[in-house]
Amino acid sequence: MVKRIILLLLLMVSVAWPAAAQDFSTLDISFGYGNYGVEAPSGTDRVHGFAMHTSINLASWFGLENFTGAYAMENDITLITNTFGAKLVGRDVMDGRISPYVAGGFGFGYYTSNRTGGGLNTGAARYAVGVDFNLNGGMAIKFDVGGLALGRGVVAGQFVTPGWRDNINVTTGIVFNLGG
Repeated sequence: MVKRIILLLLLMVSVAWPAAAQDFSTLDISFGYGNYGVEAPSGTDRVHGFAMHTSINLASWFGLENFTGAYAMENDITLITNTFGAKLVGRDVMDGRISPYVAGGFGFGYYTSNRTGGGLNTGAARYAVGVDFNLNGGMAIKFDVGGLALGRGVVAGQFVTPGWRDNINVTTGIVFNLGG
């Protein structure tokens, strides 16, 4: 039993050692506000909600990104998007105070309607440019602007996305840098 524990600890250290030696954060998580430019059933052209960005940095300039947005619309319709993609980052701009980036990916969207209890799955794609304003080694403020495209669908006969519809998605949030 002791041999297995020692072997497991050695394996964990050998896997974690390269990540601990990096001079950049290995995981960035941002929670914040999303403002998506899609027409709601009432005719308004923006819906608001929660946005979360998660990046696993494989190098100081490249990482894998996951974007999740949850937007509440009128008439009890909810849009949830989830895209997986890549992120290119320029660190060390202005002595490391800002980190501009470009990101893009593909995933899925899901519309729900609380009135009918129905839902619709659709495809989603995202591309964005943004900047992280680094407050210190562990926190930053994120500003992200990009396109969020959704596939065609209808929810409860009330909300239609005509083909692939691309609209501006603006997100802001607080970034927590873990592992740096």
